[in-house]
Amino acid sequence: MLGPPRIEDITKPGRPLRAKALELAVFLACHPDGVTTRDIGEYLEPDARLSQADQRVHTNASNLRHVLGRAGTAETKNAYIIKTAGRYRLDPTTVDVDVWTLRDLMRRATIATGLRRHELLTAACELYDAPLAEGQDYEWLQPHRETVRRWGTEAHLLLAEDLLNQDPQTASDLLNKAIVLDRYNEALYTKAMHARHALGDADGIRTLLRALTRVLADLDAQPSEDTIALGRVLSIMGAR
Repeated sequence: MLGPPRIEDITKPGRPLRAKALELAVFLACHPDGVTTRDIGEYLEPDARLSQADQRVHTNASNLRHVLGRAGTAETKNAYIIKTAGRYRLDPTTVDVDVWTLRDLMRRATIATGLRRHELLTAACELYDAPLAEGQDYEWLQPHRETVRRWGTEAHLLLAEDLLNQDPQTASDLLNKAIVLDRYNEALYTKAMHARHALGDADGIRTLLRALTRVLADLDAQPSEDTIALGRVLSIMGAR
């Protein structure tokens, strides 16, 4: 689900994945506890009559289950997509979803310490290399995409903070990657300025401030006074 949504390792012959079945896969990945047929229809088939929407949901769920079966080995008839108490959900025992992995890595990292925390945050940073369902513009998607973006941004910020004193170059590289993924996030730029300062890179600090100013102009905004002052102070200190 990170990057263009896809089902990996399809090896068996069969029917192709329908566009609406792909959207259903993303929707269910964003609702791991499951969603009722009626609610799925409301979001994915908003222009259809209720009975028609219900039928389309069932058809797309069947197609999605079929294509997941082309990539999996489960023998149970209703594996991959299960329906319990009237709610469809991806079966966590037979389906791996990278968004769920990212969520779990961040949950564990927040209570971990030392080497284990470093390992979990590193794994999260490596996993989050593109937005949720990149290239898709589903009307319901944006809040979920923003939630996943926050998880990815937090992973990069926390790991960079941990590395800043001992390995400022790696911290700087992490923050550069995070800025590409979340270019309007001012906190990333300020942390990156600290990393550039630790490297003695005054020009890099000024470059970051100029870049932030340009991207925020797209939103008719500008860097905060604190960020501008920080950039100036750190660049002067780095030039000495």
